[in-house]
Amino acid sequence: KERYNYSHAPKYDYTPSGRLFIEIETWHRGRRQRWADRQRWTVEEKLGQVVDEIEARTVLAREDRIERERKEAERQVRIQAAVQEATLLLRESHRRDVFLAQVEQWHSANHIREFLAAMETAVTRLPDSDSRVEALEWMQWCQSCAVALDPLEAAIRLPEDPEPSEEKLRPFLPDWMRRGW
Repeated sequence: KERYNYSHAPKYDYTPSGRLFIEIETWHRGRRQRWADRQRWTVEEKLGQVVDEIEARTVLAREDRIERERKEAERQVRIQAAVQEATLLLRESHRRDVFLAQVEQWHSANHIREFLAAMETAVTRLPDSDSRVEALEWMQWCQSCAVALDPLEAAIRLPEDPEPSEEKLRPFLPDWMRRGW
């Protein structure tokens, strides 16, 4: 306590032993990482082993890096293929939805035309010419509505493909990608 001039003295006095050691701080697959002076040898005598170990670890690290890069490249190829497949599925789904909507619009337009035929019969029975003119105006507007609603009245062409965003593609992606890509 007197030597260190405080109440809590260290348990041991650390004095240099004169022995050296070399340690490679990173662990690598159970390989040796520490060399120290012993009674039978010194660190200087083991420097060749230390250098060999550093070179071996360099080779292993390079192989590990190459393997990681290969796996990442394979992963990117799998992701790209899955995204392409999902994009095709999204396009087909969109086309199917547009087609079914057009069928519904066509049915609605035909129902409107049937109604208009009945309306025309009712208009011809109107006794008053003013009310007949007003009814004919309404009928013309309804006919224009049927024309606008009928998809066969417009140009028939493929619908534009949807923009493949992550949110739109998600339902078409494989399970391993839905969790997070």
